[in-house]
Amino acid sequence: MRRQLTTAAAVAAGVALLVTSAAPDPTQVGAEYEPAKADSQPGPVVLDLVDDTSPADVEALSQALGVTLSLSSPWSADEGLYRAIVADPAGLIARLQGHPLVEVAEPVIEVEAYGYPDDPMWDRQWNMQVIGSPVGWRVGGGEGVKVAVIDTGVKLVEDLEGVDVVSGKSFVPGAATADDDHGHGTHVAGTIAQATNNGVGVTGVAPNATIVPYKVLSKSGSGASDWVAAAVDEAVDAGVDVINMSLGGGNSKVLAKAVEAAVDAGVIVVAAAGNTGKKGVGCPANVEGVIAVSAVGPDDGITWYSTYGPEVEIAAPGGDLKKGEASGILQDTIDGKGGHAYRAFQGTSMATPHVAGAAAVLLGMGLDDSAATAVLLETAHNPTGERTDQYVADLKTKARVVVHEDELSKIEIAAESASPGGKPLVGKDPKSLLGPVDVAGGPAARVSPAARPNIPAPPVAAPGDR
Repeated sequence: MRRQLTTAAAVAAGVALLVTSAAPDPTQVGAEYEPAKADSQPGPVVLDLVDDTSPADVEALSQALGVTLSLSSPWSADEGLYRAIVADPAGLIARLQGHPLVEVAEPVIEVEAYGYPDDPMWDRQWNMQVIGSPVGWRVGGGEGVKVAVIDTGVKLVEDLEGVDVVSGKSFVPGAATADDDHGHGTHVAGTIAQATNNGVGVTGVAPNATIVPYKVLSKSGSGASDWVAAAVDEAVDAGVDVINMSLGGGNSKVLAKAVEAAVDAGVIVVAAAGNTGKKGVGCPANVEGVIAVSAVGPDDGITWYSTYGPEVEIAAPGGDLKKGEASGILQDTIDGKGGHAYRAFQGTSMATPHVAGAAAVLLGMGLDDSAATAVLLETAHNPTGERTDQYVADLKTKARVVVHEDELSKIEIAAESASPGGKPLVGKDPKSLLGPVDVAGGPAARVSPAARPNIPAPPVAAPGDR
């Protein structure tokens, strides 16, 4: 089944209950202003206790309320500032009215830096706004998560400066390094982790993630199934958390075996469905356990070029250049002349890294691979509610990887349950999260980037993107 990606939804499935308080009336100096309204859905509550409340009194209050009180920060004990994740924030706040130890009880209030992000081309990134990427930035931006980009390689272009991109490996004969000599891989890596809020270019979904490039496609944009399989094996050995494969081709048992092993090892594997505009998802996207991704355009509709079939799990912004360059996916990549350029591409190759980036954000929040995958799929939505058997066998065809804000608390709870030591979802300075982060038998099947929909696809190769 397929859904549509909403990073904000996925992450929000980890932030919806964050609410903003009403501003005080400047004409009423010293007057009380309306406090933030709490929700009855699960979420975080802040308790400001009487200064220097003893640990024993805090523990007694925690026991009486049946909640776990945690300091808002390591320096908050003297001020008695605590938070708790509860099933009914509004109910808890009501119970605490008039309590002698509680000076204030309120829901967590979301704050952000004005003018953020400051990337000058942010307003051209409809895709990032559709998936709600700022929510993911505020909850860690994929910090501590390794994402393998198995593609044409990655080049450290202008807007990847400061991003943690390791040297990687090349599996293409004659290519000594994982440097990109095509442009596809760098563009994909940018969608995942472009430097964000750095005053340059564009943004990425998970700017604090680590990119591990594996070059398996040559300068022409094509490669072989055994090269891809070898890269998948190496990525698992290197301890990556997510594998992005914006490529595809004919069925390969060798490649499928490597991918299945990666999934079994707990790696989230995301792959492009293809750009044939027909039924028949290619390999590796059709391998069991892989999150196969199709593409939507700015109107939320499945794009004309997206390959479809029951294997497709989710859709994400892939662009539609038929509607103009502004409807493409804009990222920084090489220009083929020794420099770089901000270019708009389209394809399921472009959709796939949105999902990989969202997965990185969720993993960075403390979820394990199973929980993160479940959040991605369960929080995706069907914008039209229509039944389209041509695309998939259920109603969740058009899913966007956005983390809807009304779902964030659920992620927060899931993260705590999945990983008690997981990182907090809120309470970090946004700037600290966003600033520069200083194919079968016989001859090997050919694979190529899942894009360039205007080029007919040979029997064993998926069309490329551009």
